Amino acid sequence: MEEQETKVKTTPKRSERSCSVKGCKRPYRAKGYCNVHYKKWRKGQLPKTRIKQPGKKKKEE
Repeated sequence: MEEQETKVKTTPKRSERSCSVKGCKRPYRAKGYCNVHYKKWRKGQLPKTRIKQPGKKKKEE
């Protein structure tokens, strides 16, 4: 019998990844961001924040 080679999908190494913010060429750190954008993400200063902010409820008439 012939043995079949199985290809395992692996994520790229950190050194091969870059920041996901458009125009940023800094190396990857975590969550798809470089160190600068990761810190902004943690503080909630990027559009995709980690903290869910409650919305204002509209009054029904």
